[in-house]
Amino acid sequence: MIMKYCCLSALLLALLSQAVVGQIDNGELDEIRRVTYRAMDAAKSARNWTEMIRACRYGVDHGLTDEGLLRSLSWAYCRAGQVEDGYEWAILNWRKNPCAWSLVQYAEASYDSGRIAEGKEAARLLEKHRSEWGSAKGAADDVISKLTTFVYEFTWRIRNQSDRQQRRNVPIPQQDPYIQTKVAHRVEGTEEFEEAATADGVRYVKVTVPKNSEVRVIAEVTMSPHSWRQAIKKFDPSAPLPEDAKKLLGKSIDGNFVAVDPTTESARSLVNRLKGKRDLETIENVMRYIEQEIPWADVPGRLNSEECIRLRKGSCTPRSFAAVALLRAAGIPARAIRGHSGVMPEARQPMPHTVPQFYVRGVGWLDSDFGLSPWSPSSHFLRMYYRASNDYGMLGDAVDPTKDCTMRVLKRTL
Repeated sequence: MIMKYCCLSALLLALLSQAVVGQIDNGELDEIRRVTYRAMDAAKSARNWTEMIRACRYGVDHGLTDEGLLRSLSWAYCRAGQVEDGYEWAILNWRKNPCAWSLVQYAEASYDSGRIAEGKEAARLLEKHRSEWGSAKGAADDVISKLTTFVYEFTWRIRNQSDRQQRRNVPIPQQDPYIQTKVAHRVEGTEEFEEAATADGVRYVKVTVPKNSEVRVIAEVTMSPHSWRQAIKKFDPSAPLPEDAKKLLGKSIDGNFVAVDPTTESARSLVNRLKGKRDLETIENVMRYIEQEIPWADVPGRLNSEECIRLRKGSCTPRSFAAVALLRAAGIPARAIRGHSGVMPEARQPMPHTVPQFYVRGVGWLDSDFGLSPWSPSSHFLRMYYRASNDYGMLGDAVDPTKDCTMRVLKRTL
C-alpha cells in the first residue's frame, strides 16, 4: 500500500494544520486563491520556477490546501531542481487530497527524486484505478510510460533504387547498464555486411545494399527508467579524467564548421555567471539556463554553439552545442549524443534529436535533456551516436538514424 511511504515531516504537517483558515472568511480566502493562481500561472508560463514556488507558498501560508495548488508546488520544486522538497509536498498532497492527480504527481516526484521503485508502485496503483483518472488521463499515461520498462523493435529500411550496389553505414543503438540495458540486432536482405566501431566505441554496421533492393537493420532494445541521483553520490572532484574525456574540453570542428567553441568571449563571460562551487551545480545551472533563456526554435541554417548563445534560440542540436560549449568552458568534458526522440509505445516513427552529455568525475558520462532535471535521463530517447566528440563527422547526419525508421513495442513491464 502506497500510504506506508507517507512519513511526512513535522514541519509540513504543522504548516497545513495551522488554524489560518479559521481566521479568514470565505471572501478573503477566495481573493487569496485568485491572487495565488494568477501569480502561479504567470510564473509557470514564464518558466520561472522560483516565482512559481513563491506564489504557491503564498497560498499555502494563507491557508489554501487545494489539490491543484499543492501539486503545482511539488511540480515547481522538482522543475527548480529541489526534488526532495518536491517529493515531500507530493506525498503531503496525496495524503491530504487522495485522487488521480495527486497520485500522478507522487509518482512523478518519486521518479524525479530517484525513487524509481516507489514511483513504480504509485504507477501500478494508478493502473489499478483507471476508471478514476478523469482529466488526469494524459498525465497518468505519461508517468506510467515513464516508469515502465519497454522492449522496442526498431527497423531501418535502406533502399537502393539504382542499378548498382551501395555501401551504407548504419549506427546501432548503444548499450549501457542503466537505460538501454540490452541491445540485439540483425541484418536482413543481404549477406554482405560487417560490424565496426568508431573511436568513441559507437557500434555500426557496414552494409552492402544490392541493386534495386532493400536491406533492413533491426534492433531490439530494452529501455528502462533510471535516475542519476544515486550515481552522482559518487561524485569525486579529485578523480582523474580518462583520456577520451580530456580531449573534449576544447573546440569541436567538422570540416570548416566550428560546432562547439568554449573559448569565445560570450561563452567565457556567461559561464562565469553559471559556474557553481562544484561541477554538479554548474551542470544544473547550465542546463537550466539553456532551458529558460535559449528556447527551442527552428532557425534556418546550421547554427553552432556561439551563434545559438548569441541569438538565444535554436533547435535541439544548436542548444546542445551551446550547453557543451558552456560546460567545457567551465572545465567539464562534454559532447552531444544523437538519436531518436518520441520513443513511446503509441508512436510508430521516431524523430531525430540531440541532447548534451557530460562527464562527472568519479561517475562517468551522463546525459540529460532540457526541461528535465539533469539527473533524470529521458527513457523516451534512443541513444545512437555522438556529435562534437572524438569521431565527430565519421557518422554525422549522413546517416540520420531516424531516416526510414519504424518502431513497435514487443513487451512492457511496470
